[in-house]
Formats: sequence, C-alpha cells, structure tokens
Amino acid sequence: MSHYQKTMQNVLNEIENNLEYIEIDDLIKLSGYSYYHFHRIFLGFTGESLKRYIRRIRLQKSAYMLQMKQGSITAIAMQSGYNTPSSYNKAFKEMFNCAPSKFVKQIINKRDFKMIEPVRIETINNIDVYTLRHVGDYLKCYGTWDKLVQFAWENSLNCKEMRSFGIGYDDPDVVETSKLRYDACVSKTKEVELKNGVELKQIQGGKYAVFLHKGSYESLIETYTSVFGSWIQENNVELRDSPPIEEYIVADVKPEDLRTELWLPIK
Repeated sequence: MSHYQKTMQNVLNEIENNLEYIEIDDLIKLSGYSYYHFHRIFLGFTGESLKRYIRRIRLQKSAYMLQMKQGSITAIAMQSGYNTPSSYNKAFKEMFNCAPSKFVKQIINKRDFKMIEPVRIETINNIDVYTLRHVGDYLKCYGTWDKLVQFAWENSLNCKEMRSFGIGYDDPDVVETSKLRYDACVSKTKEVELKNGVELKQIQGGKYAVFLHKGSYESLIETYTSVFGSWIQENNVELRDSPPIEEYIVADVKPEDLRTELWLPIK
C-alpha cells in the first residue's frame, strides 16, 4: 500500500469512526494535504466528493437504524446530521426513492421470518485483529482473503491459535453492491510489521448474542434475516452502535459443511 493509499484509508477510517461529528479541518490535517488539494485527492480516491461520501454513509447508517427501530425518525434524523425532519426526509427520499416512514413499512412487510435463537449470550474483551478491506460484493472477497492469508503465512502467525473473522458494515438491501464495505480479519497472535494494505484494528468488546449458521456463505443472508426479523423484534432487543461480526468456525470444506458464528452486539 502506497503512502497515498494509506493516508486516504486513515481518512476513511476517521469518518467511519466519528460519523456523527466530523470536522473537515481535522480530516485535512490528518491527511497532511493542503486544503486546496485535499478535496480533489479525496474525489480521486473514492470517486465521490467528500460531502457526498459523508452524506451517503450517514444516510445508509440511518436506514439501518430505522430497520432496527433504534429511535424515532426525528431522533435518527438528528443523529444523521440533519437539523429538521423535513431536510432529512428530502435527502432520504433522494437516495432511497421513498420517505423514511414508507421505508420502515416496506421493511416490516418485506418477508416472513423464521424464528431463530442464539446458541449463547456472552461478554467478550476487545480482540486485536489484522485486517484487510474489501469494497464490493460480499461474496467476491476471496481475493482479499487470499492476500490476508498470505500475509499471515509470510509472518508465521500461529495458525492453530489464529481466528478468522469478517465484518460487513453495510446492508446489501440498502447499499449499492459496488460500495459494500467488508473487513477480512485474523486475530493478532504476535506483533508483526504491517504492509500490503493490512491494518491493525480491534473487534469491539462487550455483550454479544451469538447465532450459528450452518451452510454456505451465500445463504448467510437467511440467518441475518431471521435474526434481525424475528429474534430482535420478538425479544425487544436493543443493539449497540457496532456492526455484527462473523467468525468462521469451520472453513475450507464443502459449502454444506461450513459453520459460521454470527455475533450480534447487544446492550
């Protein structure tokens, strides 16, 4: 990863981690570029202007919050950086072709949900992980995993102790496939030099409801749908502001024999 790529990835990380309160001057300072060059460099790296990128990420997050009933439309509008419900409604409608209230009704009526129960509820500590970002179709991240596994092999990470995780930040029903964000992760078993785009991050500790998915990665969506559509609704569960985590318990086998744990961050 070049200095330019590393710098801009740090800027994107800062936006994702501080989405509610973003100071443009802080991003410019973090990048090390001048005000005059920063916006053009950001556009060249992401294909979007800074303003449009932040607006899209905020609206996509707000759509997730609406799905999960994490507040009233007015409260979510405020958390998304809009001073009035009317300005939020207008921006939301421009992106999703419907008003927030209609969006919520569509989600409720979208599917019949199969009841599913967690295999356990547990509280974990932070987990240090080496990560590599994939942008695009979640089901086409194999190249990213190949690079991360190569990184682990070259650095002699302990494969017996090493755990594999995936973090999908976006809902495929809400976000355009080409813009989906996913981090392939392996647990940090020792200190090594970061290179080739690999970053050191943390899986946030806290309380999780853990569900077991049996079968192919293509069918993971069915487990997600059951969890979010039945278990959360039926049990009136409050979610933490953190993405779900996938841990790949059994991998490199036939699709029907794959085992994946889905960790849902709860309060």
